[in-house]
Amino acid sequence: MPTFSEEFLLLALSDPKGGFVREPPERFDNALAGAILMDLALLNRIDTDIDHLILVEAAPTGDSLLDKVLAAIREYPDSKSTAYWIEEIRYRLDEFREVLIGRLVDRGMVQREDKKLLGIFPQTRYSVLPASEAKKVRERLRKLILSDDIPDPRDILLISLLVSCNLVDRLFSRAETEEVQDRIEQISQMDLIGQAVFKTILQEIIIPISY
Repeated sequence: MPTFSEEFLLLALSDPKGGFVREPPERFDNALAGAILMDLALLNRIDTDIDHLILVEAAPTGDSLLDKVLAAIREYPDSKSTAYWIEEIRYRLDEFREVLIGRLVDRGMVQREDKKLLGIFPQTRYSVLPASEAKKVRERLRKLILSDDIPDPRDILLISLLVSCNLVDRLFSRAETEEVQDRIEQISQMDLIGQAVFKTILQEIIIPISY
């Protein structure tokens, strides 16, 4: 099963119109950094309150990327905010993004294509393969949102992150989204890390968020 941050990348790359993430890079970078923190939260290594990100368990996870972040958090176990750690992860995000996408490519979920723009400038494009895990993730989230079921923590976090990065169109058409907007908002407000990512994005990029 993909990690949380890998699931987020699959959805972000999986535009039903065949395109790629349209968000400003800063917004997407904050969201991906938040996804990495959410992986640690789901593994019970960290938690949050209103003002702080809290170290719960310092034991390594066995994931080399997550353990690099966890090692940094161990130096300041209770004194920094979630927004602070989002910024810290962003300093290494080029490296982390390549690791995550490389894993998806190796598992046959994403295809990498190297081209030259205008025959001169190197350009790398990624596309999600039709039979990949992304379809299962979309179906799972759609089913949850269209029901009254109680969401599990992983899906709460993922929906919150999609809202913060304006990527709900990966799940629903605009017309459909209008019908489920209240349900999406209800779910996205259930976790503190997702709210911290959202606030960090709004502080740095003054762009209206719409469902």
